[in-house]
Formats: sequence, C-alpha cells, structure tokens
Amino acid sequence: MAASKLFSEFQSSNGKYYKIEIWDEDYSGTSPDEFNVAGNGFELTYSGQTDNVYSPIIGSSVSFGLYVQDAPTIALVANLKQYQQDRFYLKIYRGNDAASATFFWGGYIVQDIIEIEDVSQPFVMTIQATDGISKLKDTLCGTSFFRQFTNQFINALDQVGVLGIYEATDPVLAVVCNWWAQEMTYNINTNPLDEVFADFHAFDTIDEQGFYTNKNWFEILSQMCTIFGLRFYYSNGQYRLEQLFERDGSFVEHTYQKDKTKIGATSAVNYTKTLDQTTNKARLAGNIFNFLPAVNDVSITLNQESKAMEGVTWNNSNDPDLAIGLVSSALQNQMSFVFNHQIKLFVDVNVNQNNIFAKLKLNVELFDFNNNVTYYLKRTFSGMTPSAPVWTTTQSGSGYEILVGSFIEFKTQQAITGYTEVYQIGGPTTIVTPTIPADGDMSINWDFVGFVNTNGSVRGLNIGNSSSYKMTLQSVNSSFGSIQNQTTRIRAVSPNADINGLVSYELPETSIFTGQGERGSLVKQTDVGGLLIKVPYTNWREGNSGSYQSIQRLMCQEFLKLMDEPVQKYSGQMFSSHNFRQRLTFDGNNWIQLGGTYNANRDEWDGEWFVINRAVITPTFDDDIFVNTEMSFGNVNGSTGGVSFDGVDAVNLDTNVLDVTTTANVGTDLDVGGNTGLTGSLSVTGGSTLQSTSVGAFTTTQQVSVTINNITGTPGGSETLTLNDHFNFISYSGGNGTYTITLPNADSGVIMRFKTDDTVAANKTITLSPQSGQRIDAESTYAMDRSYDGITLLGNNSNWFIIQKKEK
Repeated sequence: MAASKLFSEFQSSNGKYYKIEIWDEDYSGTSPDEFNVAGNGFELTYSGQTDNVYSPIIGSSVSFGLYVQDAPTIALVANLKQYQQDRFYLKIYRGNDAASATFFWGGYIVQDIIEIEDVSQPFVMTIQATDGISKLKDTLCGTSFFRQFTNQFINALDQVGVLGIYEATDPVLAVVCNWWAQEMTYNINTNPLDEVFADFHAFDTIDEQGFYTNKNWFEILSQMCTIFGLRFYYSNGQYRLEQLFERDGSFVEHTYQKDKTKIGATSAVNYTKTLDQTTNKARLAGNIFNFLPAVNDVSITLNQESKAMEGVTWNNSNDPDLAIGLVSSALQNQMSFVFNHQIKLFVDVNVNQNNIFAKLKLNVELFDFNNNVTYYLKRTFSGMTPSAPVWTTTQSGSGYEILVGSFIEFKTQQAITGYTEVYQIGGPTTIVTPTIPADGDMSINWDFVGFVNTNGSVRGLNIGNSSSYKMTLQSVNSSFGSIQNQTTRIRAVSPNADINGLVSYELPETSIFTGQGERGSLVKQTDVGGLLIKVPYTNWREGNSGSYQSIQRLMCQEFLKLMDEPVQKYSGQMFSSHNFRQRLTFDGNNWIQLGGTYNANRDEWDGEWFVINRAVITPTFDDDIFVNTEMSFGNVNGSTGGVSFDGVDAVNLDTNVLDVTTTANVGTDLDVGGNTGLTGSLSVTGGSTLQSTSVGAFTTTQQVSVTINNITGTPGGSETLTLNDHFNFISYSGGNGTYTITLPNADSGVIMRFKTDDTVAANKTITLSPQSGQRIDAESTYAMDRSYDGITLLGNNSNWFIIQKKEK
C-alpha cells in the first residue's frame, strides 16, 4: 500500500504555494517526514520538437534538489541505491496557499539519473521523475486485433505503470477531438474517438513462423495521434489527448477515469491566459520574435506494405493460422495470394516411374460478422482438372487445392549404396479468389494433403520414402491497388500564390487510414448480442458541417491551414505560472507552447510558443502510389545500355521489356500479367489455360477439349451458372418436376452450350432462365423436356439468342 513518506513545502518568489510529496509503494505509514528542497524549488520540463508546430507526443519531467541531512533522507538515499524504479513516485500540489492547493504533477522517480554531491552532510541529491510518457519507448504493445482508440492511451499508461499514482475517480485522461466520420452521428457530448477502432496488427511484423513482433507503445501512439492531428502530453495533473486544430478557439473536453469510465463532457473550454505585463503575467526582456516559413504543401505517407504478412511460412513442423484482417466486398473485390512453394521427395526405396503430384490445400475462411456466416474457399481436382473456385458455407470438403509436380518414386542412381534421391520442385503459386461475398475477417492456413496419381487417386508413399513441404507467403493483394504491398503519399498543395519558398512539410508515416476496410483501416465496431459487427469508415469532416473526405486528406489540409502563412514563433522567458496546456494571448495573437522549462521557485517559463491561426483555404491534392516490388537474380554478366543475366532465378520478376536472345527455361510456373508477343512459334507440351484471350487465325492438328460442367437436376431445385460454365451436360434425378438453371449476365460474344441425357423427359424438365430483364430469343425462359436435347446460346446486347438447337 503506497503512502507519502517524505514531503517538502515552499513558496515561490511570487508567493505561490508548492508541496512535493515522495511516495513509497512499500510504505504504509501515516506520518511522513519533512525534507528541505534546494533553492530552485523544482523545474518542470517539456520536450517538444524545436521549429516544428506539431509534436504528436510530448513528455514531461520534474527535477529538484533534496538536502540529505537526517535519518529519513539518508534512508531514502540507501533505498534509491538498492531498489530499481517503479517504487518511488512524486505528487506535486500547487495553490495560492496550503488550503487551496490541488494536484499539479505526478511521476515516477528515475533512479539512473539521480545525482548526489560528493561532499559531507548536508549535501544535495538531485532527483528526477518522469510522467511515464518517455517510458512508452521501452514498453512493447501487447494489444492485437481491433481496439478502441481512446482506451489504448489509458492501456499504454497502465502498461508503463503510472496509473497507480491516481485515485479511482481522478480525471486521468482528457480528450479533445472534433473529427467525425460519415458513418457517425454527430453529438456534442460524444467523443468520436470512442467510436473508432483499428486493427493493431497493422503496426506489427510477423516472422516466418507466424509470430508477431510488436512495436513499442510510443511508436503506435504516435501514429494514432498523427492520423487525427492529436497531441498527447501531461498537464495540470492529467494526461491530455488534444486535437491541435481545436486550440484556435473553444472546444469540448471529455474526461475519463483510469478504469476507462467516462466522467463527462464539458463545452466551451479554452484554457486561455492573457499576458498583459502585470503581476505574474509578463514577458521578460531579451526575448525574440521570429518566424517559421510558410509551407507550399503538406504530405503524409501511408504505409500499406505487407509487413505483417510477408514471409510467413508453413511447413511440416509449423502450421500458423494467419489473420489477414478485415476484407471488404465493395466493388467486386477479389483477393490474390502469392506463395513460394518448395516440395521435396526423398526416395530410398524404388516403387515405379509413374508420375505423381503433391496435393496441397489452402484453407481460406471469411467470417461475415454482419450475418454470423462463415464462407470457405473451395477448389477441387478431378484427375488433373481443377474445378472453378467458389465460396461455400460448408466447411467439410472445402479448401483451395493445388497440384505440384511431377515426381517419381524411383531412384535414378540405383547403383550407389545408401544413396537417397532427392526430388525438389519450387516456384511461385498465385491464388485468386472469386469475388468476396461479404465484408468480414479473413484468415488462411495450408494443409499438405499428400501425393496423388495422374487419375487423382491417393498415392501413399513407400514406408522407406518421405517428403517435406514449405509454403512462404510473398504478398497479399486486393482489387484496390495492391493494398497490402504499396505506399501512398497524400499531399495537400496550397493555392496561395505568395508562397515562393516551395517548403514542404512532411508528417510522420502512418499505417492506419480510411479506405475500403483492409488491415489498418479505421472501423466502427458494434456489439450486437455478443456478435462484433465492424463497418469501415469512409470519409471525415470537422464538426457538423462541410464536405467529407478521406482522413489522410483532411489531416494534410488542416496542417496546411496552420502554415499557409509564415508562422510567428516566440522564444524566451516569461514571468507566468500558467500550465503547459494553457493558450497564451499577447501581441494580438493566440500562442500554443512547443516546449520549455518552468522554474517553480521563480514562477518563470523559458520556452517556445507559436501562433495558432487557421487560414481559410481550399487546397488541391496530388496523391502518388508507389508499388513495392522485389527482384532477386544472380550472375549479372554486363551492363551496356541494358542488362543481361545468366541464370536468372526470380520468384517475382516485374519488368517493362524482357528480351531473351537464346533460350528461356522456366522450371515451374510462368505468370504473365501483361501482353505477350510471339513472333516465332509457340510449342506447348503440357496443358495450357488461357483467360480473356484474343486469338486470330488458329489451326489445330490434334484434339480440342473443353471443360464439362455436369449438372444434375432435381424436382424444384435450382442453381446459377457463371460465364465459366460454357459447356453443360445435364441429367435429372428424382420424381417429376422442374429444375431451374439461371443463366449469367448475357455478355456480348459469350457462347454457352447445353446438352441433356436420357434422364430428362416431358415431366422431368430443365428450365433455362436468364437474368432479370433479359430474354432468350425474346422469351422469358426456355424449357428442355426431351432426352438428348441440345441448345447453343449466344450473348449479345444483354440478351441471349439461340444459334443452334436439337430436339429429338
């Protein structure tokens, strides 16, 4: 139980009353001993950035001299030498007299910067304590997944161990924020940050075993402050999270206890003090007015790299469940995953030389929190032929299957005793999902299914042989511009033609933003019957009027307004006992403090201030997207205008022009995202899959095969086809009735074919039904009610036309 063990009282030269209490976590007494403080009383220092109007986090510290001259002070010296920090802390009170004194500052004593005079008693021991903000750099954030903004600042203070200074009902945190998302309902008594959640995995990196490496709280809170233009600091006995732009006028302040309970909201707050050169309100001689230059533009870099996913590895001994995070279904979004696979087969016992393939399965789960439904990605193989990937709500049998091969379970070097033949195949694997069916949380992992023969049957390895697999994640992308593997610079440019310096102001990089709902975006989270529903925020504005825009643009715009003209700055000493949070008024302007030191004995500040004033401007924006690509190669032969390579081994190779003058051997997959021009012949000995391909004159000397979509109709049943189902073979099972097949949208130039077998009859009918508003030869449906019927449809101008049919 902590209690005050030592105390000192003094009055400043201006008659201000101060009391310093030294509290001991291991002391439970009720009679503290008094000590004498050195001549300066104490000094309170704030460490804001010089020549910068914005410091997202500003820490404070107090130092004072204590005379060591009696048993209690000698015991304190001994204890400070013996015990590490977090045992002793300060409480400082201030007032016009002892009766009116209120809590002014609190912080833990830092043992490693205590100084003791090397003289006989009485001697001075210099003690320094910090408000805990500086300790944020030494404390890793253990928070993950979606967390509320306001609470995280209290959680951070709790983790660095400073909340024990405060009573349960003390107003530990004050919040000032007036930015509102389009999805929010404006209410002057509501703190918008209470409705903001972010996925804290956006700040993390992941090692190849899938373990997260956390950042420290200082780095994370700095980013959280930056995205809203907040300053986090300590003043007048409470921590403050304050939107800088609101200090140009009055504001609403929300206060919270250390258990995160909201105390209330206070309107029309400004904390202003006028320096009118009277008692305790004067600027001293020798001070300086100067200027920071006006800026031409303000920018911020949004880091959307796959730092928290890239490199995660699955193998025989490591099977992580990787949380992709919130994925949006907007604008027909699709996700693509690129992995590097490495499959090894170790052969000690010969079986045969038949080709076999390694089958692996990517398990993708998408939890639709709005409807409490889980979707599973599914693709299977029939022999060597894959099915079309689909989303299903049935987990059994799901998973996206791939085949890697071929291998043979047979040694070529049979004559060597004890020799193990190792077959290895490696390369990239790209998986693209169908359209995301709903907003939700996505996670993935890999399973090694086993080996299969060319007909798809399972091939168990001989007991003397073995295998290993390794899948390494290279990138995760969405349809919204490689959201997980790029950086975006957002820049607001001033319309002020008088700015000639072309000075740019760059805000710190951030990993949180407003967007389509991917990892890192800001969301609203609502608990409905225990189900957490997340809705991505889109655009923002200040207050209850004006146009909405992305929070990145709003932030750049508001900082540009502060610096659209040369920013007046003031440096020097002031005879004033104001708090750091107070806005000073003098020389016809309002001034916000950047940093400085307060001497309690003289009631004087020595610091820096800047004029806060927002210009009325409408900036223009130019955003730049930088996609991060990687290329690795070996043996560069020369560089003569171009570069030629010998033995290039590239997992991902992006190039504008690639000229191969001799032979290019591709050991596994060749993925071409752009156009491919061939002036010679193209010889394909294996299978070839072409999508969205335009072919001119085409000659084939062998068979042409199509993928058959087998349909089994049932009474009263139905299904919807996609344009991939271009050749459909139909059978019927069950009693009399009608089975309805809904056609896809009739895109121009698309051909679809349908053929029935002998199970379809007059009372066992298949009905083809186009999309709403579309027709088949001007009819709303087409019935297939005979055995061995056939029909070919051509899509054109959003309708289907029969170009061939057969009725037996």
